Amino acid sequence: MDMEKNTQTVFISLAGVGGCSVSRALRSLGQNALPFDWLIARQDFVISAIESGGTAFFDFDDHARLHGETIITVPDRSALSIHDFRQNWAAEKENVRKKYRRRWNRFHDILYSRPGARQPRKIVFVRSFLDMDEPIESIYDNIFVRQKEDVRAWEDFLAREQRKNPGTEMHLVIVTSRDDVKSQAPKVHVLRLKNYKDYKEIKKALKKLMTPADRLRYLKINASFALEKFLKTFINFFSAKPPGKHKSTGANPSGSTLKIKP
Repeated sequence: MDMEKNTQTVFISLAGVGGCSVSRALRSLGQNALPFDWLIARQDFVISAIESGGTAFFDFDDHARLHGETIITVPDRSALSIHDFRQNWAAEKENVRKKYRRRWNRFHDILYSRPGARQPRKIVFVRSFLDMDEPIESIYDNIFVRQKEDVRAWEDFLAREQRKNPGTEMHLVIVTSRDDVKSQAPKVHVLRLKNYKDYKEIKKALKKLMTPADRLRYLKINASFALEKFLKTFINFFSAKPPGKHKSTGANPSGSTLKIKP
């Protein structure tokens, strides 16, 4: 993939079966959370959700879409949300709905904002290929219906999005282990990995598509994340100590601690 020296690369997950590994790889590269992170989703669900502006998505208020207490389905069984609810749907649905509203707003800002001339931008969609020959966990048999992935449909999708956004160069990467997955489209790239569900392997391959400036930028982001995690751990450790176990320095007489935004 030919990328200009100062181009900012933005990766966007398009889910799949194994899409959680893609999301984890992108998160470790400093990407913000977006609507299809951590979902199991067919191709038609993803394309429909994007082209409807996010309206053809999960209905988190519909109790009929609830499987157990933590899995959300859609009527045609083309997608699953399995990581959004921890214990109780009724108590958590409002926060989940707000979370996805933020993610869709962020998605639209990335997709439809006009980049500045000084910093051209490339958007790289990343899809984990749905392999019909690979068995899926039995717990999903009755709530998720797989369909054969159509590479041509991805090519057409990318062409439509590119026409809507002529000022932003767009690419699509299909992550798979299959040798028979191919595309003739110049901006659709098939990334063949021995273990296509290993997020470290995905991350390593995607980093090769980034410019040196991008790599430096994400290195700084990851360093910032690491520092924030260290500070949270440090603060929690000393906040958890019972009174009298450590001396106050007197620098903070109120006893308050530094607050890190979640």
